[in-house]
Amino acid sequence: MTTFAGKHNFFKYLNYDNEPRWFNIFIHTGFGAAILTAIGVVVLAWLL
Repeated sequence: MTTFAGKHNFFKYLNYDNEPRWFNIFIHTGFGAAILTAIGVVVLAWLL
């Protein structure tokens, strides 16, 4: 896990086109959830 400061800089870097904060959070959590879901599917497929 990154530190809070690292995470803050990361989100600040991604916020290059000045989108609303709620939209940014929605997009980034959506990508995070999609990545976690993909990893979970791969692990389940490997176990089965």
